[in-house]
Amino acid sequence: MQIRQLQQQQQTWNKPQTVYDQGPSFNSNYYKVQKFETSAVISKQEKTTNHYDESHCLQYVADNVDHNLCTVDGNNTFHGMGIISCITPGIEKEPIHIPRLDVTTEEILACGQINMYHYNADKHKGFTSLKFPELQSLKGRVFNNSWQIDALRHVTRQLKSPIPEWSGTMQMFQKGSSTGVSDVTFLPMIDLNPSDMSCIYSTLMFVSKQASRQGRTPVITFDQPLYWKSVMITSGEVCSNIIVQLGGFRTQMSFLGSIGLIMSGSGLKEVLELIYAPNAVTHMLYGKAVSRAVRGFMLVDTALHTLMTNEIFGHDVFEEHENEINHSPSIEHQLLTEACEIYEHLQEEQISLQDALESQTLQAIQELLQKKRNELKQSRTSKLWLSFLDMVAILKRFLIAERTGDWLLHLSTLKEMLPYLAASGHNLYTKSAYFYLSQMQNLENDHPDIHAHFMNGKHVVRRSDRFWAGLSTDLVIEQVLMRGVKSTGGLTRGRGMGEVQRTLWLLSIPTLAEYNHAMQQLTGTGYKTSDQHIENSKSRMERDNKDSKLLTEFLTERNPFTNDKTLRNIETGMVADSDANADEAKTVGDKIIESIAGNLVSEISFKKKDQIVTLDAKRPSGSNISQQPQVDPQLMFQRLTAVGQDSLNNTAELFEYELSSFPSSLFEANGLPKQAA
Repeated sequence: MQIRQLQQQQQTWNKPQTVYDQGPSFNSNYYKVQKFETSAVISKQEKTTNHYDESHCLQYVADNVDHNLCTVDGNNTFHGMGIISCITPGIEKEPIHIPRLDVTTEEILACGQINMYHYNADKHKGFTSLKFPELQSLKGRVFNNSWQIDALRHVTRQLKSPIPEWSGTMQMFQKGSSTGVSDVTFLPMIDLNPSDMSCIYSTLMFVSKQASRQGRTPVITFDQPLYWKSVMITSGEVCSNIIVQLGGFRTQMSFLGSIGLIMSGSGLKEVLELIYAPNAVTHMLYGKAVSRAVRGFMLVDTALHTLMTNEIFGHDVFEEHENEINHSPSIEHQLLTEACEIYEHLQEEQISLQDALESQTLQAIQELLQKKRNELKQSRTSKLWLSFLDMVAILKRFLIAERTGDWLLHLSTLKEMLPYLAASGHNLYTKSAYFYLSQMQNLENDHPDIHAHFMNGKHVVRRSDRFWAGLSTDLVIEQVLMRGVKSTGGLTRGRGMGEVQRTLWLLSIPTLAEYNHAMQQLTGTGYKTSDQHIENSKSRMERDNKDSKLLTEFLTERNPFTNDKTLRNIETGMVADSDANADEAKTVGDKIIESIAGNLVSEISFKKKDQIVTLDAKRPSGSNISQQPQVDPQLMFQRLTAVGQDSLNNTAELFEYELSSFPSSLFEANGLPKQAA
């Protein structure tokens, strides 16, 4: 319909007459494109009612939109609340007819108007009486076979190299039905500081009214700071019908930061610096560089499992085939032979995944791995690195829950994250995730319609119709709205951040996207993605294999799985102080989580003395053991340059010296001399 409409309008658009129900042609001038854009805003508002049936799940996502405007005095930068709606599966599109209209600025502003409500804390006193309840056990309700696929990948990786890494393997073997591509719609922004309680209150009221028009229960997702404030508001009577969710992607970032903190001083940083730049590793361990952190942790996980399988089966492939990429070594152990056959049959789809997972071979391999883990726990250093493997395993299960839309696995893995979040001092996410779980465990009784949608995998959003393609809702707003705002054609690229410009851009985007798609179909051009996972490509498999081999060789020389009873850094050999207990992170975190239940939500507090002490923690002043203070070169450089701009007449004087504790041109970050090129 849209293509036929475009073909007809090429002949009629430029005629001097009033023509309706037409979009822009390929040779439209700038004035006509602007007129079409403004007309699309008004036409969209005339058809605000969508026809959803019971199979559609409607969710809203809100997040702060920040842009540093180039003002004369540096003040009045933009801070607002961006909102999107997500419908899964997407609704069937009707033909779009846009009449030519003479639109005024006032009419555009009226379309994007959101009523503002002043937050009065006296009306929401329910928060002060809220208590943390006991979390229900999900044991027996969650079924996940990823550990079996992972065990198969670990024992066959070094024998059938190169093969895809974890994510590529899971997409290749796990099959299922998709819930359909979701529709994402931009909603007006609120020009108010998102951290302001009145802004959050107005957002909740707006979402509640939008959902009531469709006859749906309002569901909205925030990141942690906004989530906690929204809980304070929804605990009252006014917005009590709103379901508030904690963003899964931001929770994943916090968990990655917990892993980095627990492993600080263990040698993990030096291991990752073999395949990543030092500055990138710093961000990875803080949980900021998410994709790099996930890949890096997965590769270290693979290298550690390679050490374990080599000790179990006595087969070091890297020494036998140092210069080969594709090899078929002689396999003496019967289990390895059978595991390789199962992997090949799965690749060729000769057997089903269920039949492969029920094989006695995988059960025997898992028993050998578990037996080896129990033996290694006698060493504190080994126990710490086994704890790292446990945390990465939780991360894997969380990613599976998000990619496949497994609601119960989503809740189960969040519960598994809690002890590590608490032990590492991520207090805000600890209490937020705990309260979120306590609310979601009652979802089946309080909102059975939403619970049914989530059980069907619709708590995630899909931008492609594939099973392994689910995305957390808070990640979608980053990929769609935030990226669109700061991309070419967005608000920050010349359009302006005024109220008229924001409303015009946000409300016209859905119509313009439909016409853009129709033009691409008409011309036979467009952007498409491959169904193949990026980790299944030949170049990526070779790169992952190369990095995995490098990590394995490094860890083989500094093997953390030894009989040494001490807790030490595998790179420097520094033995931890007697107070260090990072290897007991799970136990320490469990004690903190057990103490939460029954406390008032508004009065809960965490003590630093109850958290873990890492290997590189500063020793007490009375200690007889000297320790080199830990200095972050990047942070020191930033602080020195910031101070130098105010205290020095010429900042260039700073750069006459190397701003580091050792000459970086002569020494590596670990203090060892650089090798000659």
